[in-house]
Amino acid sequence: MRGMFEKKNVRKEFLDWTLSMPWRNPFSVTLTFRQAVISNSTYIPLDSIAASKNTRYFLNILNRSALGKSAARYGKALTSVGVIEGDERVRLHAHFCIDKPTHLSDEEFHGLIISSWNRTLFGYLEVDAKPCTDLDGWLRYIAKYRTKSDYSDAIDWINVRLGRRV
Repeated sequence: MRGMFEKKNVRKEFLDWTLSMPWRNPFSVTLTFRQAVISNSTYIPLDSIAASKNTRYFLNILNRSALGKSAARYGKALTSVGVIEGDERVRLHAHFCIDKPTHLSDEEFHGLIISSWNRTLFGYLEVDAKPCTDLDGWLRYIAKYRTKSDYSDAIDWINVRLGRRV
């Protein structure tokens, strides 16, 4: 019983926090991972740590693509929050909410998301990215309990970015 109470508290705090963020142009993004790769004749299986590292690399590429040199020079980043989920029945994948910069059209940002994900080691072809028309619904969906083996660890805290306004 204690575990469910803790999950509910984590979920409530996560939702309260993400819903209070100053979103301007949120995009709902679902990224699917390759479950393993072969690199230099070595078989590398995907786990949650590799998935988080792969996602960090994706966000770094996306920030550089969307914000240019100011991403590295001035530490600018797109606001993003997400989860990595999957279990024995569902392949590992990530759900993110990423704030689109105002100087890019929806089509341009969509293209940057696809091209940035395709440059990662574990990036799989299945990507869904679109303007988020129901922010509350999307954040509640990514905060769901299903397909998260350890709820607190499913929230990808390492890749949360509270970007500077761009």
